[in-house]
Amino acid sequence: YKEYEKKVKELSEEKETYRRSLETEVKKLQNCTMDATHKIDETLTKLLEKKEKYVVAIYQVSKYTTAASLLCIEFHDLRFSRQDEIVEEVKRQEEEVKVFHEAYDCIVAEDKILDKDFRKDFFDVPNSVVDALYKLFKRRPRFVTPTDLLKEHRLCASLPPDALGKMLKAMEDLDSPENMPGGLNPSIWERFCAIRRTKVESEHQVKLKALTLAEMQAFLQRRRDEEKAAEQEIKNLSEKNRLLTDTMVQVILKQGQVELSATDLTVDYTDLILYHRSVVDHLRKQIRMLGEEKIATMVKRKDVRKGTIQLEWEHKVLRKKIEDLHDKARNIKMLRLSEEQRHMTVIMFLFYSVFCLLHLIFLYFTSQILLMKRTNLNWGS
Repeated sequence: YKEYEKKVKELSEEKETYRRSLETEVKKLQNCTMDATHKIDETLTKLLEKKEKYVVAIYQVSKYTTAASLLCIEFHDLRFSRQDEIVEEVKRQEEEVKVFHEAYDCIVAEDKILDKDFRKDFFDVPNSVVDALYKLFKRRPRFVTPTDLLKEHRLCASLPPDALGKMLKAMEDLDSPENMPGGLNPSIWERFCAIRRTKVESEHQVKLKALTLAEMQAFLQRRRDEEKAAEQEIKNLSEKNRLLTDTMVQVILKQGQVELSATDLTVDYTDLILYHRSVVDHLRKQIRMLGEEKIATMVKRKDVRKGTIQLEWEHKVLRKKIEDLHDKARNIKMLRLSEEQRHMTVIMFLFYSVFCLLHLIFLYFTSQILLMKRTNLNWGS
């Protein structure tokens, strides 16, 4: 009994020792698990923070791209409206220049007519005197020269408002009787002075119109240059807008999701279009449904064709039977029978012939119905 108690005690001590070792090992494993879990949680937290940063960066870039695109579109619309205004203004200026040019041509023509009609106005004066008058007709005061007019045009782009008054005032010295040729009637000299003043006024109007026409043409050319510059700027903005909206995006896809025939060694992906998977699945579903409908239609056509062939075969069989019955009828007519037997035979033959005829009519209409169904199926397919 003592030995038994000793062994029980030793066994209890061993159990206690083993339990303690197991508890120690469990604590170590729990600590290791907690450390691993803590490290995994930290790694996941860092990954989540990094993902959030990437998402924020992507949204920022998308927002910047959208804002830049909207700004380009708005500026593009403004430039388009401005270009339309410039085009309308150019058209209006071209029309005004055209009308003004016609008026200028009329004034120049009238001025040339004054020069040509000078001798006609003095037909009652000798030619020598007319030549002297024509030289005086071409004379002008010396204070105004074409060079001075050109300088004034460059400085102020128009003639001074009192230029005609100064010119007419300077012409008074030339209109004095001291400059009149000898032997000329004073009335003719007065008429000559009036014509010369009219000529001076016409020349002044021609010069004024020429300067105004030059200003209008210069202004029109500036507007045309602005129109060309606006068109070029619109082209540049359109290209920038395209580059902002049509950016290159790298998408990683699994093998089999890129539906492209790789016949060449190098595949060109520049003109590919990226669709959502739902669009492709919907398209495949429609293709499958249409394929099933086509197969069902082909099966119906096959059945109709099979029925038609069977009816044609039955029709041929019945024709052969009719021919056989005609042969039998001829043979019966050639037999020598009594009147009663012959009468019964004819009646049976008639009944059988009517039955075959009705059967043929039924087969004919059935075949026509099948042919109509087949035609409808062909039209439907």
